[in-house]
Amino acid sequence: MPSLLHEGILELIRERPEFVASLLRDLLHVEVPAFTAARLADAALTQLLPTEYRADAVVLLVDDRPVFGCIFEVQLSEDSQKLFSWPMYAVSARARYECPFVLIVVTPAERIASWAARPIALGGGQVFTPLVLGPQGIPIITDQIVAIADPELALLSALTHAENETEWALPVTVAALAGVASMPAEQQVIYFHLLKAAVGNAARKAFEMLPHRLHKYLSEDDQQRMREARAEGQTQELTLNIFKVLDARGVLVSEDIRARIAAKSHEELRAIFDRSLRIASAEELLE
Repeated sequence: MPSLLHEGILELIRERPEFVASLLRDLLHVEVPAFTAARLADAALTQLLPTEYRADAVVLLVDDRPVFGCIFEVQLSEDSQKLFSWPMYAVSARARYECPFVLIVVTPAERIASWAARPIALGGGQVFTPLVLGPQGIPIITDQIVAIADPELALLSALTHAENETEWALPVTVAALAGVASMPAEQQVIYFHLLKAAVGNAARKAFEMLPHRLHKYLSEDDQQRMREARAEGQTQELTLNIFKVLDARGVLVSEDIRARIAAKSHEELRAIFDRSLRIASAEELLE
């Protein structure tokens, strides 16, 4: 059964087929002919054999007639059967629509990208080589303005780079959520829940900084957890500010007093912060 991540990446193409042209031109550096429209085509690519072969998605770029085509495959694991079906997909689609066809494999795993990019020997010295977009080929988008201008690419960036515990996980998710907030409402709900389910722990903090338009997709429990997380973050920030003030004023603070201050409530910390501006010794903070 296809996973949520698999279906989510495919949804980017199903909702906006012309996104394939952007991937080909901007990321894979493939020359794409002029076209007036992009549309999904039948993904069943059966020829004379009784077995049905079905690609994840087939996109046609048309200018009165098909001028270019792309088979779009999302691959989350190695599958030796694809080494036989992928060349057939491209040849079958090329014969059906009578235009050039390429096959793009998209994967969030570098190991799978390396596997998929290997030339497939057809026999007689002939080879078929898929076009592959893996983590190294998908840009890390952290700029929210860029994400709003190209939300599908920002989503693909987050789905690729936000699962792992890296320095990019949080900013790419924040940017992707900004892109989602700029999309039509019916797409917002799909991509919001996709991101929420797909990103790793390092990126989940992004949901504490949601654009206002996306708050409606949070459950009551989620909203309560978000309020608690924000309150905890504010308390931690206030505690750090107290220690920064004391350090700047040259007031020595023992580990015991630091621990006792850190255990205080937010209201108590506000009073301690005010005292930190004028006391002469750390002991006075807790009087």
